[in-house]
Amino acid sequence: MNIRRYILSASLPVLAIAMPISALAQVEITDAQTTGINTSTSGNNAAPSDVTITATGSVVVTTGAAVTVDSDNAVINDGSITSLDADDTTGILISGNRTGTITNNNLISLTETVPTDDLALGADIAVGSGRVGILISGASQFIGNIENSSTGQIIISGQDSSGIKLAALSSVTGNINQNGRITVFGERSTGLDIIGDVIGNLAVNGAIVATGEDASAIKVSGDVTGSLKVTSLLSGTGYLTATRIQVGTRPTTAGLILLNDTGSVRQAGSVVQINGNIGQGIHFAELRSDTDVLISVASVAMIGSAPAILIDGNGTPIAIGRVGQITDPNNADFDADLQYAFVNQGTLLADGLLDDISATTFSLRDATLEGGINNTRTMRATVYRSGIDPAATAATPDSHARVIVIGGGGIAERINNSGTILAIGLEATASIYADLD
Repeated sequence: MNIRRYILSASLPVLAIAMPISALAQVEITDAQTTGINTSTSGNNAAPSDVTITATGSVVVTTGAAVTVDSDNAVINDGSITSLDADDTTGILISGNRTGTITNNNLISLTETVPTDDLALGADIAVGSGRVGILISGASQFIGNIENSSTGQIIISGQDSSGIKLAALSSVTGNINQNGRITVFGERSTGLDIIGDVIGNLAVNGAIVATGEDASAIKVSGDVTGSLKVTSLLSGTGYLTATRIQVGTRPTTAGLILLNDTGSVRQAGSVVQINGNIGQGIHFAELRSDTDVLISVASVAMIGSAPAILIDGNGTPIAIGRVGQITDPNNADFDADLQYAFVNQGTLLADGLLDDISATTFSLRDATLEGGINNTRTMRATVYRSGIDPAATAATPDSHARVIVIGGGGIAERINNSGTILAIGLEATASIYADLD
C-alpha cells in the first residue's frame, strides 16, 4: 500500500495557518488497497485528513464501506472503488453530521458475478443486495456538494441497491450533481434515491439506466428546496432476454413468443418518481456550453406499464413550485416558458412494447403543480394491442396509451403545449394478418 500524506507548509499566509489542521492534511492512495479508509484517522498520527484515490489507486471492499467520511473532510476518487459478490457494501459512506465535498471522477463498481447459464424463467435478475455507490447514512446532515462528475461511472448490480442514496432522516445542504453515468441492475434498485431532504438542487446532466422489476432511475421521496433539472438520458425497463440483455425495441412475433417463454418480462418502476415537495420545479431541458453549443437534451425512455414520470403524494398532498422563480414580465430574467412547475423541453417516451401492456407518459396524483405543465417538445405513449375479439366469451386483453393523466388530488393550474403530445395504439401483427409469415 502506498499512501502519501501532505500538510501545507508553515510559510503559508496567516489566514491559511488559522484553518483547522483537518482541512490542510491530504492523503493520496496511489496503489491497490483492500482495507477500508476512514477520513477521521487517515492522516499523520491518525489525524483527520482529506482523501484522494489517484488514477493509479484503488480500494477493493469485501465488507462495509471502502471510504468512510466520519470527519469534516473531502473525498476525491480518481481511481477505482470496487467489490464483487459482496452484499451490503458501500463505495463512499458519509456517517454523522459532516462538512466537506464528495467527488467521483472515475469508477465506483459494486457488482456480482454474471452467471454463465441462461436466466431461469421467473427468476430474479440479481442475487445480491444492499449495494450503494455513495451513501449519506441515516439521521445525519452533510454540508457540501456531492458530485458524480462527467468522467465518473457508478455501476451497481444487486437488489434493493442504489447508485447515490440519501437515506431517511438524513439531509444534504448543498447540491447533488449527477454529471457522469449511473447504471443499476436488479430488483427495486434506484440510480438516484433521495429519501432525505436536500437544501439545494438536484442536477442530472449524465445518463441513468435502471434495469429490473420496480427499478427506477430517480426517486425523490424527501423534500428538495431547489429544482430537479435533467438534461440527459434516463431509462427504465424490466424486460430482458434469457441472456440478460435489455429489450428496448419491439421484437418480431417469434421474438415475442421466445421472450415470454424464456426471458424476464417483469415491470420496472417509473423512470422518475416524485413523492416529495420540490421548491423550484421539475425541468427536462437542454444542456448548452458557455458558447451556446448544444451538448445534450433530456430524454426519458420508459419500457413497460409504469408511468414514465410519476408525481404522487401517496395520500399526503405535495407541492411542486415554478421552475422560473421570477414572475414579473418586466424583469430582464423573466422567461415565460419556465413559469410552470413541470417544464418539458426534451423527449418523454412511454412504450408498453409487449402486447396489451398500457403505457403512460406523465401521471399526477395528490400534488399541485404551481403554474401547471408546459411542453415545448415531445411527450408520447405507445401501446400494442393483440386484438379485440367480439365473439370471445371471456374478457379480451386491452391496453391504453395515455400521455397526461391527472388523477385524484392532482392539480395543474394549466396545460400549455407548443410541442407534440401523441398517444399511439397499434394492432399486433397477429390480429391483422392470417398468415404471420
